[in-house]
Amino acid sequence: MLTDATIIQHTIVLNSDPAPDWDSFVPWGQQLLQQIFTIAETPESVNQNSANNSTQNNAKNNAKNGAKSSDSGADRHMLRFTFSGQQFSLNLESYSDSIWIAAEEPAATSQMPALLMIITTIISNHRQD
Repeated sequence: MLTDATIIQHTIVLNSDPAPDWDSFVPWGQQLLQQIFTIAETPESVNQNSANNSTQNNAKNNAKNGAKSSDSGADRHMLRFTFSGQQFSLNLESYSDSIWIAAEEPAATSQMPALLMIITTIISNHRQD
């Protein structure tokens, strides 16, 4: 389950407890992406008390979302996806158990706040369960 997320230098760093292991990362990541896409396409499911509502609604109303591909190497998994028409990757580095979302193109960094807001909503929803 995700426990925290923050933006650090055009990257969203994710904390999860427990963290997905090498074998479970792809299904874990696909489930997270599905939650992101669902919230992005359902405006009423996002906390309407947010101070950053216009950014959120913008992302949701213009959402062009979907998982694209997955890739793995010796120590890293990567799931590429599109959010609001921009390219991103969800990554797991096995040695450090680091999980992050990176913009795949400079223009995608403008969507980071909206993506973080949706991830924060997912974290909040899990805490309420």
